[in-house]
Parts: sequence; C-alpha cells; structure tokens
Amino acid sequence: MVCSNCGKELDDGATYCDNCGADVESPVVLKATKVELPKEPRLKAEGPFINIKGIAIDVKNETSVMLGLIGAIVFYMAPFFSWLWQRAQEEKITASLFDLGSKSHEFGTSNMLLVICGVLSLLVGLYMLAMAASENIRPLRPYADNMLIRFIPVILAIIIFVLIMTCAPYKSLYSDLMVNVERAKTMGISDKFNGGRGLGPLVYIVGTILYALSALFHQMNIKKN
Repeated sequence: MVCSNCGKELDDGATYCDNCGADVESPVVLKATKVELPKEPRLKAEGPFINIKGIAIDVKNETSVMLGLIGAIVFYMAPFFSWLWQRAQEEKITASLFDLGSKSHEFGTSNMLLVICGVLSLLVGLYMLAMAASENIRPLRPYADNMLIRFIPVILAIIIFVLIMTCAPYKSLYSDLMVNVERAKTMGISDKFNGGRGLGPLVYIVGTILYALSALFHQMNIKKN
C-alpha cells in the first residue's frame, strides 16, 4: 500500500503517512453477493403444435412415454369393454358402461350416472394421452415436468372407478347376476349359465397403473438429468 499524496510505501494498517502526514483512506471493500436468478422451465412453449416425429422418437427411446401412451389408450377403451356379461345356453350378452346406462339394453338400468362416468372416463383418457405426449405438444410443454398436473388424471380415474363400483344399480345388477350364477352351480347347470364383471374393470385398472408408472418414470428421468 502506498500514500496517495507522496507515493511513499506504507505499512499495512497505517492510518496516516509518516512522510507527509496525509491521512490514509481505508480501501472500500465490495462484498460479492450471489444473485439467485429465476429458474427457467426445462421446456418452453415452442416448436410445432404437435410434433408427430418427436412423439415417435420418444416412444422408441423413452419408456415413460411408451407406457403413458399405451396406458392412456387402454384406459380410453375401458368404458367400451364389458362391465357385466352373462351366458345363457349358447347366447352371451355383454354390457359396456354405456349399455348399463341404457334402458334398451338387457342389463340396462337407465342410470345416467353410469353414462356420465363413461363419458368422464373418455375425457380422462384423452387427458392421459395429452400428458404422455406433452413434451411434443407446444401448449403443454411448460407443464410436462409438473408432477401434480401429470397425476391429476390418476386421481380422477380412481374417483370415477369408485363411483362406478359403488353405484347402486350396478351393484344390484352384479349381485342379482351372482345369485343366478350360484343357483346354476347348485342345480348343476353352470355350463349353461354363467356371468360376471367382464374385462372392463380390469382394463380400466391396467390403463391407470400403466399411466401412473409412466408419470413416475418421467419424474425419475428428470432427477437423473
């Protein structure tokens, strides 16, 4: 350190110059502070509205995308599968969710709740499909990494499933069918009469699980990267 007045070298910590008596100004120390910049999302709303080529590449390379798309499609088809079935003699009757809510069908109960649940299931299936491919859909790209938004359709699927299974007309139809099945077994004619829930509930559950796994795998991939 030197005197700013006469140029003589000064001792460290000196408050004045021994040579000319000028006061020594203390140096100003600027303290560096870390500035936290807002974290930008990994994906931005840019690119094609729907990047078909990007989706195809992700299906091939990303397990989470493949599982999500398969799960969404399986889930979407669930309301059209049989939720109740009955075989009498050689005739087999099946009923989808929409059939169960239709008065014209043999299993029909004219219950709008079952029809509404079927429609809501289709909408949830589309939601799953969109989120599974969200990295390649421009408006959804900023939300592709949001775990809550990805899991909303799983929560909705569970609520709808509970509503279906606890719906009084559906429970009554299934209960009556099981009574007749047990009666047929007792009479030894189970080969001529049988029935049950059908594939609908199973397909619904499988689709939900596959989509949920895809959301979990996606989150794990984000943390790795």
